Order: sequence, then C-alpha cells, then structure tokens
Amino acid sequence: MAANDIVLDLTSVPFSRSGSRFAIRHIPPKGEDRGGLGIDFVSRGTMFRLEVLRGGQPVEYSIAASPRMVVLTSGAGRVECVFETDERLRFRVQGLSLRLNAGGGGFNYCLPRGRDRWQVNLFPANRSFLLTRISGGVTVDAPWKTTFATHIHLTADGEKENAEVALEYFSTTAPQPVEFTSFDSLPGRATSDLSGFMAYLPEVPDEFHAARALAGYILWSARVKPQGRLTRDAILMSKNWMTNVWSWDNCFNAMALAADHPSLAWDQVMVICDLQDADGCLPDAVNPEFVSWNFCKPPVYGWTVMRMLQRNPVIAEKLADFYPRLVRLTDWWMRERDDDGDGMPQYNHGNDSGWDNATCFDMVPPVEGPDLASFLIVQMDALAAIAERLGLQNDCQRWQKRADRLFDVLLNHAWDGKRFIAKRSGTHEAPSKGDSLIPFMPLLLGDRLPGSIRNTLVAGLKEQGRFMTEWGPATESPRSPLYEPDGYWRGPIWAPSTYILYDGLLSCGETDMAHDIARRFCRLCAKSGMAENFDALAGAPLRDKAYTWTSSVFLMLAHDLV
Repeated sequence: MAANDIVLDLTSVPFSRSGSRFAIRHIPPKGEDRGGLGIDFVSRGTMFRLEVLRGGQPVEYSIAASPRMVVLTSGAGRVECVFETDERLRFRVQGLSLRLNAGGGGFNYCLPRGRDRWQVNLFPANRSFLLTRISGGVTVDAPWKTTFATHIHLTADGEKENAEVALEYFSTTAPQPVEFTSFDSLPGRATSDLSGFMAYLPEVPDEFHAARALAGYILWSARVKPQGRLTRDAILMSKNWMTNVWSWDNCFNAMALAADHPSLAWDQVMVICDLQDADGCLPDAVNPEFVSWNFCKPPVYGWTVMRMLQRNPVIAEKLADFYPRLVRLTDWWMRERDDDGDGMPQYNHGNDSGWDNATCFDMVPPVEGPDLASFLIVQMDALAAIAERLGLQNDCQRWQKRADRLFDVLLNHAWDGKRFIAKRSGTHEAPSKGDSLIPFMPLLLGDRLPGSIRNTLVAGLKEQGRFMTEWGPATESPRSPLYEPDGYWRGPIWAPSTYILYDGLLSCGETDMAHDIARRFCRLCAKSGMAENFDALAGAPLRDKAYTWTSSVFLMLAHDLV
C-alpha cells in the first residue's frame, strides 16, 4: 500500500507528521465535555478544539483523514487542514467557518502581533501559538479578566469567500512574516516524505501490506525533533496520550529501524542513554519538557544492541562509545538493586519491570524477577562480546564469569524444578495466585538453559488453553483467577512480551513455535491496528490505539515471515 492510500481513523490514529509537535486527534466525550477534534501540542495536551460553524452555529460534519490532509465536510462546505512545515498547520475554509477554541483562564491571553497576526499564549503548553490570516475574514474573541482571557475564539470565516489561515508554535519570539506557499501544493509534501521513509522499511508478506503501511505511518509521524530534554530525533510511543519515550519501549523501535534507518535507530537508544546519571541508572521516561526518575525499566540494552548489530553491521561503529555506558548500567543494577545481598537483582516496583501491574507484583516489593536476572545475564554476555570486539580481553573474561555466576544464582534461586518463580526479596516468599507469562522470559537465555528446563518451559507454553490464544500469548493465563480482559499486564497481549518470547524460542531452537506466534501477532495487528495492547481472547485493540513499539514489533515479525 502506498502512502497516498493510507486512511486514518482519527479516533485511533492522530494526524501528524514527522518532526512535528502538532497532532490532530479525536477527543472522546467525557462528562459534560462533548469531545470532538482537537489540536494537541504533543506532550502538553490539547490546546485547541476545532468547531465547524454555519451562520455562527456549530454544525455536524464528516471527517476524511489521510497523511496528506484532514478534510471536514458539512453540506457543500469544506474545511481542509495540511502541514506546511513540521511547525505550521494550514487551514482552508470554503462555505463554512472554522473556530479554533483555545479556552481561557490559567494566564492564557491573545493579542495582535501586527497586521493579520495574533499571538495566543497558552500557559499549559509552555508555548505561544501564532495565527496568521492569509485570505478571507478572521475574527478574534478573547475577553479579558484581570490576568487572563476568559475564552479565546479564533474564527476563519469562509462562508462568503474562501478563508485561509496558518497556525504555528514558538517559544519566545514570534516568527517573522513569510510568503505563504500555495495551499494546493502542500498535501504532497508529507506523503512524499512518508513514502521515502516507508521505502526502506522491512518487506512483509502480501497479506500484511496494509498493516505495514499503517505501522510505517505511525513510526514516521511519531517522531519529534531534538528539543528540550530530547537530545536527538526521538520516536515517541504515540502522539495520542502516551507521548513519552520510555526506556525500554525505545529499544524495540531501535531494533526495527536498525537495518535501513541506522542513524535514526541509534538515536532511539541514545536519546535515553544520553541522560544516564553518574551512578549508571537510566531514566524511566523522557519528553521534551520532563525526565522521570521515579522508576527505571528492565535492562534490555545489551540484548537490543546485539540484535541491532545482527541486522546492520554498521552499528559496530557505535560500540566503543556505548560500551562504558552499558557497563555502568549493568553495575548499577547489580550494586543498587540487591537489598538482601543474595546476588539476585530486584525490582522495587512493578513499573520497573515494564509489566507494571503483572500478578507477580501483587506481593509487597521488592521482587526478584527471573526475567530481570535473565536480561542481565544476556547483557553481561553482550558486554563480553563487545569487549572482545574492542580488544579488551580481560574485560571479556570478567563479563563471561559474571554472566556464569548470575546464571547459577538464577537457577539455584528461582527454578523449583517445574517453573521459574518471582520471589519477594529478603523473605523469598512467592505469590500464591496468578499465572503470569513473566516466568517464561528466561527462554531468552537459549542454549544456556539445560535441555530439561527448556523443554519444561516450552511445554508450559504449549499447554492447551493456558497462554496461547488465537492472537498470541496472553500476559496472564486466561485460566488464572486473576486474568482480566483489559487488565493491562494481567491478561492482554503486548508487543514486547511477544517479541521477547519469540526471540527466546528461536534461541532455544523452537523455530516452528516462534513463527506460529509471529503469524498470530501479525494477524492481530492486521485486524486491530497497532494498539498499545490487545484483548487476548477477542483480539480487540485496547488503550492507546497508535503505539510505535507495536508497529516496530509487527514489522520485525512480519519481515521474519517473508
């Protein structure tokens, strides 16, 4: 499917473009709020509501959206919206009026900035917006009350003659007036850029071409430029409301882009690693305005970089700079997250695992997760391999020994002869209920695992009705008393857990089962889009419906099926 053929449902997938912090999306009704279309300033929320008017009164309208433009129609009237640049939206209004409602209060104000230009200072956005009249009539209504405008209505009146306006954002100094490009020349700009991006995405089987196009659009449109706390081009998890880079979500985007967009892929690794603190910890999440340190995320960077290296040898050029960062991260986990000193690292909260509310975390934390030790063993193996590449033989041997030692701890501590168990640090008690998929993540260790353990884990996955559904592996067994269809990590299917399990099965030689899981998940995405997660039994999309790590995992799995 070509970029021009993509149809966007704005209730699920925002209209945006690569590099922009503007996104147009549907705001669902809530209480007395009737919802409707809004213009988001990404990571700060909805700044303008769009209202289509005739004779000064709101009218119903239909929506047609694609990466080219958004078109609103009511009767013979029409409102079109396109991106002129990644920082400027253009609107053309024919036979209707378009009101941009910015709301009031909170120190918001609107004032003229010379002829045909108005500055709208919106405190929640930490930005100002500039509306420019290009043609037709524009009215501004912004009554003042002491320290703020009670409301701000900017209306482009195209009922008697066509009206055109531009909306852009800035921090302190309003952009200088420009000569505006003809509106009709603008829609092709975005799709040309998108087509160039999609041309280098992994090939997929014919049945998944439409899903590939959607995944490509979501990845392309979710990028924002370096600004504020973002040191590099960053692909956000979504431009709906999950508008951060989380420090393991980014790794799946990096792996998917490594083969054909290696620079952008490496930026996804480093946009988090650039913020590593002096002790070695990585932040939980970052967006242009904010860095979160309350939690961390699982140490999957060693695994990620080795998988990127398999996809594109050029990544080897980055290893000398990356190696000391990976050393500090690994040392931090082993030093700072082992309160009882038993050598088995711990999560202080479910959020640290990325599986926020999985049933393993129903007991009082901290929790020694078998997945965490497995990630660190893989990471130590990666450090040994990187050290060998860099000619650091002593380091190579040291990391091999540390990996072997942690592997012994994992087996002695967490394997009970039938399964891996997450235990509470210190007391080593285990949750009495629940059947989470987390204990199967050690499959990522592949040949390190004794054959008997590999076979037992694989048999557990194959057990009829336990985890495997029509659409892939549920994160909590549907037979569990704690299973919830929309329970976040207590049942729904997620992209990262699916991909880690897939990669683990390949590492264990279970190729047929791995490819079966890949096909189930790809069919799920083809059916239900690139949602944050999915109902494991119904296959329905849940939560944020336009998620980038889902797009990336789909692209990798579908490509492997070619």
